[in-house]
Amino acid sequence: MFDVQWEEELLCNVKRNIIWTLEKNYNNNQTLMAKDLNIKTNTLYTYINTDTKPSLTFICKLCSRANIELEAFIYEDLGNIDKKIKNKEIIKQIYNRFKGTYYTYFFVIDSNSLKEGLVQEAILQISEKGVANFEILHSNKVFSGGLIVSDEIVYFDLKSAKEKINITVKNPGKNIREKYLGGVGITNISSPEDNRIPSAQKIVISAERIPIDKYFIALSEFLSIDMSFKIRKKFLLEIFSEKLNISSEKYEKLKVLLQNNKISDEGKVKIGEKQLNFIQWVLDKEEFTIFKSTIEESHDPKDIVRPNGIKVNLEEDKMLYRFIKNEFSFCNHCE
Repeated sequence: MFDVQWEEELLCNVKRNIIWTLEKNYNNNQTLMAKDLNIKTNTLYTYINTDTKPSLTFICKLCSRANIELEAFIYEDLGNIDKKIKNKEIIKQIYNRFKGTYYTYFFVIDSNSLKEGLVQEAILQISEKGVANFEILHSNKVFSGGLIVSDEIVYFDLKSAKEKINITVKNPGKNIREKYLGGVGITNISSPEDNRIPSAQKIVISAERIPIDKYFIALSEFLSIDMSFKIRKKFLLEIFSEKLNISSEKYEKLKVLLQNNKISDEGKVKIGEKQLNFIQWVLDKEEFTIFKSTIEESHDPKDIVRPNGIKVNLEEDKMLYRFIKNEFSFCNHCE
């Protein structure tokens, strides 16, 4: 048996461990703990709440009941150790969800490359400790780093000797318990060797390999930047009725844009390629030219809001999730 010197710091540590054991083994019930250790409740109270020094007999009995080593009880902060162990287990569970091999797809955007506009493939490997390796296929570029998981996003910080890549994707959330299947995200690339200092674009991450030749159109749609704009409904109708002075028949057809447009906020509607094609189909060539020039000349954000960033909305992320599940229903990640 070793000799215990009751210094103030040591006494505080023992009291912390008594309180921790009380909470962990006796559901914070002092009466239950005192009865089990055959001491008076008042005595236990003084051990916890006053400067009364616990007897070595009491400590030995408590350690025996709680299956704790005597030296650890006296010299270590068991609550802090327990907290660290729990945190490591939580982190391990988080990383286990993303652990595995993924395939990523993004556009080749080197301005001096003959492959510009094609879809590039890279392999992303994530370990159970959160270490990530990113290898761009058919090149000698390999990046390594780690990932940070929050409630909303998963962030990859990856580096090579000369370049850096960051990837941000949405965290599917705690309600979805299956392993991560994939998503559409944003990647930022910086390189001193080309014009990407820095650049940003969309990226697709998939637990299943997607053959580029077969799914080039689908991948391109996921990776394309939405160049649509939002226009105030009243301003749009003013263009149709006053600027163009079109017939009532054309006007009624174009009003369908306001009725069927699902994305609207603050009295605005979204006009993208599909909507522009519809407007062009309704109007004649001269009318459509006037319409486009009116839009281009307007710089009032109250009337028109143009693209102000590379965005991935929730629906795009869900679409990729469904795409992988439907096209690769055999995949192990789907279970």
